[in-house]
Amino acid sequence: MQTTSSTRLPVIDFLRGCALFGILVVNVWVFSTSFIGYATWTTFFTSPFDELMMGLSALLFEQRFVGVFALVFGVSIAIQQERFAEQEHSFGKYFVKRSLVFMGLGVLNILLFFWGDILLIYGVLSLLFYPLMRLSNKVLLWIAAVIFLIPTLLFLSTPFKLMFHEYEEGIRQYYTPESLTQTYQSGTFTEMSIARVREYLSYNAFNLLWQRTALSCIIVGYVMGRSQLQYNYVLYKKRMLWILVGCVVYAIAFLSYFFLGYNKLLPHELFFSLHALFIPISIFIYVALLLGVYHLRVLQKLVQYIADMGRLSLSNYFFQSVVCCFLFTNAGLSWYYHTTPVSNLLVALGVFILQLLVTQLYLRKFITGPLEVLMRRLTTSVHKGTSMQ
Repeated sequence: MQTTSSTRLPVIDFLRGCALFGILVVNVWVFSTSFIGYATWTTFFTSPFDELMMGLSALLFEQRFVGVFALVFGVSIAIQQERFAEQEHSFGKYFVKRSLVFMGLGVLNILLFFWGDILLIYGVLSLLFYPLMRLSNKVLLWIAAVIFLIPTLLFLSTPFKLMFHEYEEGIRQYYTPESLTQTYQSGTFTEMSIARVREYLSYNAFNLLWQRTALSCIIVGYVMGRSQLQYNYVLYKKRMLWILVGCVVYAIAFLSYFFLGYNKLLPHELFFSLHALFIPISIFIYVALLLGVYHLRVLQKLVQYIADMGRLSLSNYFFQSVVCCFLFTNAGLSWYYHTTPVSNLLVALGVFILQLLVTQLYLRKFITGPLEVLMRRLTTSVHKGTSMQ
């Protein structure tokens, strides 16, 4: 099924493309080392900028761009639901099939390329969200807030804290940092696949942090889409500006507090709560700033390139997994455990620039990405003319 540019919203594609870069920055770090070998990995750092880059990655990238991507994902759900209603097709059947396809692609990504895949989780979260779509916007926003605060509440429970901090032990039962490094640097395809599955299960069994961020942002994005904000957000420019000022003030205070080391003076639970609030604040800041960039005439060429990349977001997400798998595992250059935070950022920039160029070359002959075509054939082949925004 073909999709023409006239059926898409370039601003949505632009936000999606920017989110892909932020996700890539974090994913390159995940590709390059394991959480069980982090302590040893830090001994390889030769520049003071490496420690700084790790702190910036944790505070400015982790969960933030997954949140931006999830927000846009929620908006796109509302857009698709509206267009299905106009054509009198069954949105529920399509949505469930779409979620199952996401889950299937996620499993494929984990087995072949990357244990930090998000597609499987997105598929699961979509199915969890589907029964909530009939609720009012007000109720949905309350549910999103509760979901986001769940980890903060659970961290007040000592049993949960112990369970949460034991998630690393699951992977440690099978690997040491040395054996895991050997697996990715010189192991067979089967050995690497098994390692990816075990890392995925061990890490995601109890880690509710970014999963809850994604689900709450999907819900908020859906409310925004159902309220048509993707079409008229410029009408709320002044209100967004005042909210942005407040968010920036909090962000500056929190970052100063963190980098000056005062967080060590407070109980972990209190600092975790402050950080939990910083996450949605920083997501709003990114979205507001990116919307401002989108309207800057001087950057329109770059904006268009990034929007084109976001237009093929599913294919480009897989492209990132394939390229990073080649760079960091035995499938290619075996850089696993050989890079630092600074070099990882350079890798992410290089891969992203490569994607921008490849996307432009691809769009000269095609208008839809290969995985987008596969998704549509598996979910909406009978619903001709429906956009997959």
